[in-house]
Amino acid sequence: MMKDDSFVFPSSLYIRPHFSNIREKKFDSLKNISDVKVDDSIVLSDFFIDHWDPGIEETRFLINAIYHSDVMITIASTLALDACCLDRPIVTVAYNVLFDKTGRDISRDLYNTDHYSAVVETGAIDIVYNKEELLKRINNYLQNTQFKKQERERLLNQLCYKVDGQSAKRVVEAINSLV
Repeated sequence: MMKDDSFVFPSSLYIRPHFSNIREKKFDSLKNISDVKVDDSIVLSDFFIDHWDPGIEETRFLINAIYHSDVMITIASTLALDACCLDRPIVTVAYNVLFDKTGRDISRDLYNTDHYSAVVETGAIDIVYNKEELLKRINNYLQNTQFKKQERERLLNQLCYKVDGQSAKRVVEAINSLV
């Protein structure tokens, strides 16, 4: 996709692998493609069970990357919530991602889980089932960033509560009210 004229505007692709599979180096083959950046700066630690140890700088870098993106492309990830907090369009991939033991593609099932169905129900995300749909949705958002803005606002209100930088203060107040 990055090597041809698939996009309506010149575009770059920033890939941030999930921390749980960063050691697989799954995207290393893309590092030499112009206009593709694979983020390999994720801080891992064997101390934690999930092996991820993000610091303040890593968190700032991630939020900055989302802020400067035109479209968030993800796979049934809570990064959709982060993108929504920054009013970025969200396209989620439901093909060639997850396979059962027989090799059958079960990627669609990721969107029927208890933890993700609430995101889907808001209508804020576009789930794509093939490359053609993916390109169509990306180009649609590149041309019209306001598409599904109301649905993103619904997702924000239903699942993120307030996005005002005061969540830690509210947690402390809630704990203090119990003491």
